[in-house]
Amino acid sequence: MGPMSDRQTPSRLGLVARRVRTQQWWNHKVPPLLLVAYLLLLGSGGPPVTPAGHALFLLAGLGAAIVGVASAGHIMNDWADLGADAKAGKANVLSQVSRPVRATLLLGAVFLGAGAWMVIDPGVGGWVVFALELGLLTAYSAPPFRLKGRGLLGVAADATYASALPIALTALAMATV
Repeated sequence: MGPMSDRQTPSRLGLVARRVRTQQWWNHKVPPLLLVAYLLLLGSGGPPVTPAGHALFLLAGLGAAIVGVASAGHIMNDWADLGADAKAGKANVLSQVSRPVRATLLLGAVFLGAGAWMVIDPGVGGWVVFALELGLLTAYSAPPFRLKGRGLLGVAADATYASALPIALTALAMATV
């Protein structure tokens, strides 16, 4: 998603994509997760262990879960940063968006992620890791924890919710085969 010229009118989907900052996470977060999914679906070198139809179903669910959770995380972070960004004169994609629209975007993202996760049905362990992911995303951005401003604790939280937990969630999603 590149910058738009003055002559282009963004679609509603394009506007939502900008609000959840897909251009900042899609190209470097999604491919490694898909790699893990593909490797697990293919198995150990023999014939694929997952029938093609079921594999596509799982990949579609995983894609929806990734988009939902990543979007929710960016919305929470930007919402929590509104005051600090305004003081610093920093642009924030949610600064011109009303509170009800912010809430709708956030709830829509969470429901997309959780709905996809329900369809995948990763078992109790998958739901525990999913809840941990959403909880850590929230604790990183929002008071009273706001780990984002707490030095190494914030760095550790970021590495965990941005890399380690998504890989674990991908593995758990593909383990349903």
